[in-house]
Amino acid sequence: MRFWAKGVTIAVALGLFATANAELSGTESYGVYVKSADGYVKTQQLDAFYNLNFDATARMFGFPVVAREGESLALIVHHPDFRPGAFELEARPMAMASARRPVGASVTPLGDDRYRIESSEPVADDFVVLVNLGCCIAGIQGAALGEPLPAMLNAYRKGQDLNPASAEQVVGRMQRALPDNEDVAELHRYWVRRLAQREASRHYEFIEGIWATFERAEDLETRIETLQHVRRLAENYLNDHPDGLEREQVEQLHREATGRLEI
Repeated sequence: MRFWAKGVTIAVALGLFATANAELSGTESYGVYVKSADGYVKTQQLDAFYNLNFDATARMFGFPVVAREGESLALIVHHPDFRPGAFELEARPMAMASARRPVGASVTPLGDDRYRIESSEPVADDFVVLVNLGCCIAGIQGAALGEPLPAMLNAYRKGQDLNPASAEQVVGRMQRALPDNEDVAELHRYWVRRLAQREASRHYEFIEGIWATFERAEDLETRIETLQHVRRLAENYLNDHPDGLEREQVEQLHREATGRLEI
C-alpha cells in the first residue's frame, strides 16, 4: 500500500509539473513575456533606454501586441539574475505614453529561473506595458495591450478639446515613427493649424486690450501711443497669421488706427 501511495504521489507531482510546464509553454528562452489569450508574447527590449524617464510614444508602434481576455496583467520573467525586489513595472495609457505610471505587482518564483509577475490592479486595453529589469540584465522591455495606431488616431482625432501644443507634440512623435502614414500626417497638420490659431487668437486678444486702453485714454499723448501700438500689432498679426480667423477684425482695427493717426 505504501509503495502504491508513493507511486500515486509521484504520478500526481509529475502531472502537476507537466501542467505547469504546459502553462509556461513559449517562455523557454530568457526574456520577459506578457500573458495573452493564446499564451505568452515576448516583449521587446528597448535599446538606448536605461531607465523609465522617457517617452514611449514613438517606440510603442514597434512593440509586440498582446490580445488578452479581460483586464488582468500577468507576466513571466525568465532570467537567472532576476531580482524580485529590484524591478519596475509600469502601465501607461497609449495617449499619455510619456507619463510615468507605476503598477504594484506580486512576484511568485516558479523554479527554473522563472517568475510570475501579476499586477495588483486591472489594466485596460490601449495601454503600454514597460518593465525595467536593470541595465545589467535585460534593460527595459515593452509590449502594447492592443494596436497603438487606432487608439492614438482616436485619442487625438479632430475636434477634441485638447491642449493644441501638447497634441501637436504627441502627434508629431507619431509622424516621426510612421512617416509614410497619411492619416497620421493629416492629423498632425490639423493640430499644427489648431496650435497656430491658438497663437493667433492670443495675439488678437492682446490687440483688443490695447485698443480698449486707447478708448479709455483721455490725454492726447497716450491716445497717439496706443494707436501706434495697435497699428504695429495689427501689422504683425497680418504677417504672422495668414490663416488667422480674426484677420477681418484685425484689418478693421488697423484701418481705424491708421485713419485716426492721420487726422
